[in-house]
Amino acid sequence: MRTTRREITTQTLQACVPDIEDARQVGHPGGFKRTFRATWRGRIVAVQVLERSDRDRLEREITALRRIDSPHVVRLLEVRELEVDGERLPVFICEFIDGYTLEDKVKRAELYQDRRSLKELALGISLGLQAIHSNDLVHRDIKPANVMVRKDTGRAVILDLGIAKHLDRTTITHVQPLTPGWAAPEQLRNRRVDKRADLFSLGLVLHYAAVGSHPFAGGDIDRNILDGEPAVMLEQSHGARWQRLIGWLLQKEPYDRPREIDAVLSYLKQLE
Repeated sequence: MRTTRREITTQTLQACVPDIEDARQVGHPGGFKRTFRATWRGRIVAVQVLERSDRDRLEREITALRRIDSPHVVRLLEVRELEVDGERLPVFICEFIDGYTLEDKVKRAELYQDRRSLKELALGISLGLQAIHSNDLVHRDIKPANVMVRKDTGRAVILDLGIAKHLDRTTITHVQPLTPGWAAPEQLRNRRVDKRADLFSLGLVLHYAAVGSHPFAGGDIDRNILDGEPAVMLEQSHGARWQRLIGWLLQKEPYDRPREIDAVLSYLKQLE
């Protein structure tokens, strides 16, 4: 898979995709994507330009992404192409979620300190993962910045479908983009990745949302994920069963974690 680093401006985007208007870049541009907020066919949307060009693999992923229909996963509305430096890059046009990222909420000390709120968050993310996994996709980048909480309902919505990969040989890639601190051990070791990598990241995210800290914090977090043990420090108000769930999700070896997200959902539904 080829990846590039190039300048993609709002002018370039609007010139190549003329029905996108009033685009402005949001977030911090990385080497693999650019994200814009824009108007498309009279509605506010999020537009993501992916800096990769493996057409055969991407077509399979797009076909699967189009089938996802869940209130807990951002909706893919249309896919276009952007030509830059003679190369055609995919452009994902997605629904715009009016809300706050989980990362922003935690930074404002809006933690999920009681069982009920944490359960609602966990159910929302897990239902989103169920929709993704049922289409033979693995997200690979579940983190607080990729979970949006809607202003109106408080519902959790998974963002950033552009990084999702079909569960076949393409799950191994030597240029897989990783967010430091939020990847599973097998991702950090560049091993084969399946759905259980998302479950490890789910455990990290739930711990962060509950207590405002990373369970592998202190020094090099990625090294701690590989070699250290998680410090799961939930409040007494959460109870021992939450402690066990997060400990289960954070097992180093994929075969020691839940095999499927359905097992997590079953566990969550039994919690008070």
